[in-house]
Amino acid sequence: MGAGERDYPVFRLEKGQLPRGLAEHLTPMIRKFEPLSFEAADKAKAWLETSVSSGSLGFDTYLALSEDLLHIVGFFALGEEEVEVAPGDLPIMQARKVIKNPNAKRQRALKLVWIARCQTSPPGFGNDLFDHALVVAYEAGGCAVMVEPYDEATAKKLWLEHFELRKPRDGAADWRCLWYALGQPYQDFC
Repeated sequence: MGAGERDYPVFRLEKGQLPRGLAEHLTPMIRKFEPLSFEAADKAKAWLETSVSSGSLGFDTYLALSEDLLHIVGFFALGEEEVEVAPGDLPIMQARKVIKNPNAKRQRALKLVWIARCQTSPPGFGNDLFDHALVVAYEAGGCAVMVEPYDEATAKKLWLEHFELRKPRDGAADWRCLWYALGQPYQDFC
């Protein structure tokens, strides 16, 4: 499955107060959700459970559900940021169709705050979940998806090597996170 193809139902929970009764419906599903055995995934589940039980979310959250809509098979949460693009990264940003004003000092970015998939999800489902996050961020008009890795091992193995995120450059004061440029390069042929 490539970016934009969604073979699983996705339920969007908007940042802020949850609708009445939704927390009571989601809490048993979250408790049954068993993430892959990584400390970061356990923390992600704990965040989701705590947030839903409080009735309020700090970030837009996307739940990937089983076909029968009874189980959460993965989720991610996206936050919004405005960032200053480092001078060395401006050419990358200027070549992307998604940016309305490539010369603006600050650009909109989305931060992948949490992402986790369940132990029983099929191989490659993590890629699908990340692709879905990229599509959402692109559709929201972001220039990049930013990730603050849980630890150095996760940064190297998952985000830098597997998903090919970039490290921030010198001069990118706001860019303390790894990042992935959104959009497609312009391809003008005369």
